[in-house]
Amino acid sequence: MTFVNFEFLLLFLLIPLYFLKYKFTKDMVFFFLSFSFVVLALARPIIYSNIVDDENLDIEFVITLDVSKSMMAKDIKPNRFEFAKNKIEILTNKLKNEKVSLLGFSNQSFIIIPKTNDYEVFKFLTKNLSIDKINKNGTDFTSILKASDEVLSSRSRKFVILFTDGGEDKNFEKQIEYAKENNIVVNVYNIGTLKGSAIRYEEELIKDPAGNIVLSKLNESIRTLSEKTNGVYLKYSLKDNDMDLILNDIKNKATKNFKENNLENRNEMFYFSLIMAFIFFMLARFDGFKKMNWSLKWKL
Repeated sequence: MTFVNFEFLLLFLLIPLYFLKYKFTKDMVFFFLSFSFVVLALARPIIYSNIVDDENLDIEFVITLDVSKSMMAKDIKPNRFEFAKNKIEILTNKLKNEKVSLLGFSNQSFIIIPKTNDYEVFKFLTKNLSIDKINKNGTDFTSILKASDEVLSSRSRKFVILFTDGGEDKNFEKQIEYAKENNIVVNVYNIGTLKGSAIRYEEELIKDPAGNIVLSKLNESIRTLSEKTNGVYLKYSLKDNDMDLILNDIKNKATKNFKENNLENRNEMFYFSLIMAFIFFMLARFDGFKKMNWSLKWKL
């Protein structure tokens, strides 16, 4: 059993507060029982008739992989891009019946692996993914959100996992607004270090127009994108169970969304509470205890 308006249960605190000021009498029992059932009715108890599990719950999400030049930085071994691919493989090993797609993005977005639940093929293609011939200039997060929205267009709630180093943007308000308008939950797995690293591309160090070596650092500003879209934010870790945090969060939100939208699966119980509240109120109103005592004496 769950409660739609859980906050109304706080009204039960009024009962002990009453006894701090007034004495308890048996005549008040039915009033308090009536009050208790009114509170339960306001909280709207719900019982779900079917158990929702991974096998009958249709879950789909998009994995997106940053393929910009900064992902070739080696502050994370062997580099950020290969580390991200390894994390995606770990995540894939934890999937059961979920449908998943893989999108790549830099200054533009593209589909690498279309929607599938063939995890062996997914892992094989991801493991052998190379970005040597991909345009890797810049990181456009708006573009990847729009591409993800198109892939998940049939879903009422859309789940996206970004594997990235955060790019260079400091303000993500535009992306947050787009995600909220399109009901996208953005989970971010941020890869890199605050110390940063130079970027070597085609055996040469990347330099800015002034000839200075570019130092790519972890951009933690992207954290706001996940937090304000109700997603999970994680920084890189050598632990395998960090992927569980994101996957479990997606499953929990998908389960809740399924229950909220499947009215046949939900049974409202508030009217039972109202009936009980009415019965106890009538007993209190017409001196239920006295009548019960009178009835017992008459039988004796």
